[in-house]
Amino acid sequence: MKSMNKVIGYMRKKWYLPLSFAVMLLSFFVNAPTGEMIVSLEWNGLTMIFIMSLSVAGLMKEKTLSPLKIASDAFEHMGAILLWFIALGFVLSAFITSIAASLFLIPLAINLLEKKERKEQIPGTVAAIAISANAGGLLLPSGSIQNMLLHRAIEADSSFIMTMLPFFLISIPVLLLMIPAVLGKKTMERVYIHGEYDEDEVGTKGMRMLYVCLIAVAVLSSFGLFKWFVILLVTLIILIVFDRSVFIRTDYSIFLSILFLTIAGNSFDAGTASIMKSTLLSEGIGSGAAAAFLLPSADNVSNLLIGSNIGAFGTVISAPALIALHHMVKRGKKDSLIFTAYYTGASVLFIALSSLYINLI
Repeated sequence: MKSMNKVIGYMRKKWYLPLSFAVMLLSFFVNAPTGEMIVSLEWNGLTMIFIMSLSVAGLMKEKTLSPLKIASDAFEHMGAILLWFIALGFVLSAFITSIAASLFLIPLAINLLEKKERKEQIPGTVAAIAISANAGGLLLPSGSIQNMLLHRAIEADSSFIMTMLPFFLISIPVLLLMIPAVLGKKTMERVYIHGEYDEDEVGTKGMRMLYVCLIAVAVLSSFGLFKWFVILLVTLIILIVFDRSVFIRTDYSIFLSILFLTIAGNSFDAGTASIMKSTLLSEGIGSGAAAAFLLPSADNVSNLLIGSNIGAFGTVISAPALIALHHMVKRGKKDSLIFTAYYTGASVLFIALSSLYINLI
């Protein structure tokens, strides 16, 4: 009975996994899966998502990013603290995905602001981190689930980076405007640590370097430097030899849900993936899910890429926003509403600027 309760609890927490599985099963009644269809799946992107899931789990296990806690203590002005976290979210998300960056930075920011006795600044700071994680994830294929899935297909139309660079640049003034919007007159206020951090057990230097190298290889593979089956085989062999425990620690739910929806998309005819359609669907079911579902029938992958990334900002259903909202709900209704207001305001501004740019070109 306990095992069954654990399974039910897991499925409730990862509700998108059974839902995507049900969509896949439903698609089989439309078009039965064939060997040719399985072979034609976007295995480059799926492999990158799988390897990134393993690598990020290893980074977290080895506490690779823990030194950032010490660096965070060095800032005494509220404006500098907020800018620091925005910059971290912006940079880290491009390489370890917006999800992983949010999972690490949001608890760190909450802990730091509590130690500095500035709890009232937590909702705005967390909103800025969620926006910066989405923004930083725009530039590289390794930045988000939808990017990893679409990066090879986009090269048939145009360069990935050149397609996303304008939106990446548009996000920068939005992020900078969040500092005065969140802090106001407290931007230059000096704050100090009250209390100490709990000491983390830091993993071995060799294992930390191993996972950093795996992240680097995954990022490089997105530019066609390695074949997907080669990097998958090498990664599995390395982890089996050096750290088998990471296979147990890894959360495979996102990878499996994207796999299920990609298979479903090959059976359903989702129609043309316009920017508007991709954006709206991303806002409704999440960007990774929308990209997986629309990719098989997309005649213009550039539009799908742009739409799914813009849609990631649209509502709190995006992964970074959901992670942030989960923490805010624990803190109470007031913090949840303040977070939602800041996040929505920044999202609306980014979408408005992006829409203006699309209309101008």
